[in-house]
Amino acid sequence: MTGLLLPPSARFLEEVEAGVRAALADLDRHAAAFAQRPVSSAPERAWHDALERLEGNLHGWQSILAQVAERVREAQDDLTGLDSDLKRSLDAFAAARKHLQAVAPSRRAA
Repeated sequence: MTGLLLPPSARFLEEVEAGVRAALADLDRHAAAFAQRPVSSAPERAWHDALERLEGNLHGWQSILAQVAERVREAQDDLTGLDSDLKRSLDAFAAARKHLQAVAPSRRAA
């Protein structure tokens, strides 16, 4: 990520995404070790099938979290742009006000 200070919601999503990635990597290691063992009984087969379904669900959640994290990043970028625009507008307004305050006394004197 860039040097931008992320809002708490974006940091939370990145932490969740990192946690899901770590869990999936751990699950992949266990699944690989489990796959090397021969499945000899119905309970072991059911366990294996449940792990495969869980892995599929976790991959789906990882994808969803990555998409949400990207949307949060895009929204943060948009907000940063809007904040810059607002600051420029406020600076222009302050300059115009200062100018008008300087001009008004000279017009009253005339």
